Amino acid sequence: MLSATSIRHWITGICLFISVVMLLCGLTVLASRLKEIKFILYWLGCAGFTGLAAVVAVIEILAIRRQSREVQKELIKQTLSKLERD
Repeated sequence: MLSATSIRHWITGICLFISVVMLLCGLTVLASRLKEIKFILYWLGCAGFTGLAAVVAVIEILAIRRQSREVQKELIKQTLSKLERD
């Protein structure tokens, strides 16, 4: 079973990969075909995947900060209990 961290990493990687592929295709192969509304929708889709990757990255940062605080609290508890025993 994948952990939440692994899932977030995969989602971020996939979104960035799709964004890069869309960027390259939009600038080369599809450049002549993207006109008017198709142009706008295409680049909004590309921006959407990039934005989704950024949102997932921010969620990952918040999760890491939360885990760090929990570990820090546990270390403080262990240190204080060790000092009380000595």
